Amino acid sequence: TRKWYNASYIFMAFFCIFWDVSLITWYYFALTVYSKDPFSYTVMLLFPFLHVAVGIGLTYSTLAGFLNKTFIDVNDYELSISHRPVPWPAVHNINSSQLEQLYSQEHISRGKNGITRTYSVNAILKGNINVTLLSGLNKPEQALFIEQEVETHLDITDRHVPGEMK
Repeated sequence: TRKWYNASYIFMAFFCIFWDVSLITWYYFALTVYSKDPFSYTVMLLFPFLHVAVGIGLTYSTLAGFLNKTFIDVNDYELSISHRPVPWPAVHNINSSQLEQLYSQEHISRGKNGITRTYSVNAILKGNINVTLLSGLNKPEQALFIEQEVETHLDITDRHVPGEMK
């Protein structure tokens, strides 16, 4: 089990409050002040539509960041990864016999504020199919621990994969 929460969600919560209150204020004025002019009314309602979609997505992901945990269940038959209580995509249910190898990768992104490093746990399935099981991990130890524990439990011999984290 792994909690999603980290300090960045505090900033995101304040940002979402500001974003959402701004949109609510916009729509309040659109519905009250501009309601007598059909053209202005329509423009005021439709103009921020993309901002509403972004606000819903940001608020949803921030709420998930505060509440969610990732659950990794491994047994002789299945590797299952789920995220709860806020529904989130990237749920995996993989037949254990399909797993050939697990490996961890480091992902580096460069931005105006410097370099950000995140880590992922990936699997190679029979048929040489690569699947990302978990991504966005903050520390390399998290990815390596998950990789090693699953491999140990399923008795998978660790072997080198090009591009894996050492």
